[in-house]
Amino acid sequence: MGRLAVAPDLRGQGVGRWLLRLAESAGEGCGRIVLSTGAASHRNIALYQQQGYALLPETQEAGAVDLAKAVA
Repeated sequence: MGRLAVAPDLRGQGVGRWLLRLAESAGEGCGRIVLSTGAASHRNIALYQQQGYALLPETQEAGAVDLAKAVA
């Protein structure tokens, strides 16, 4: 488990998508990737959904949402 973040001055340059792809490639052999973000992080949620993640109905931590993506 770890955290990914993009420095504010680098946002909008594709760094977040690059980090996400890199993190996904590290999960070789797994069938599903689950990530968490703040429930109010609408920009993050939109990015993850654009990359194929779907919101999970239940989140264990208040103020957070979980998203999942099936991977080959």
